[in-house]
Amino acid sequence: MSGTTTPSCRPRRCRRLRWAVGTGEVGEHGGVRVERHIGFARLHNFRDLGGYRTVDGRTVAWRKVYRADSLGKLRGADWERFLGLGVRTVVDLRYPREIEAKGRVPEAQRFCTRTAASSTGRTTRPRSTPPSTRGGTSRTGSPR
Repeated sequence: MSGTTTPSCRPRRCRRLRWAVGTGEVGEHGGVRVERHIGFARLHNFRDLGGYRTVDGRTVAWRKVYRADSLGKLRGADWERFLGLGVRTVVDLRYPREIEAKGRVPEAQRFCTRTAASSTGRTTRPRSTPPSTRGGTSRTGSPR
């Protein structure tokens, strides 16, 4: 893989955003009208998260943050369109078994990639039963 570089995956300092009600399906970016839904032949739910207001009154920038269904389906013209968006980081919130079954973003080494799984292999999704009601002991040995 000569000639390619791995992007820096250093965490950026950012403020936690709290979402409020969205602003609809159309917005403006650089004086140009933009649609929230971005059409792909193989992806059915690729959306721009720009335009949403946060609780503190700021607005998420258009064409900076996206959400999508399985990026493992990207091929041909869809792949070229995806690359043209300038995506640098891919965060996959699926369970590891879902990722293995449905695939990852093609050429994952081109992106800084993150998954919901922690280093222990457990996911960071909330459990159905709160820790305080599960009984047993915590990792430190104290009763829960």
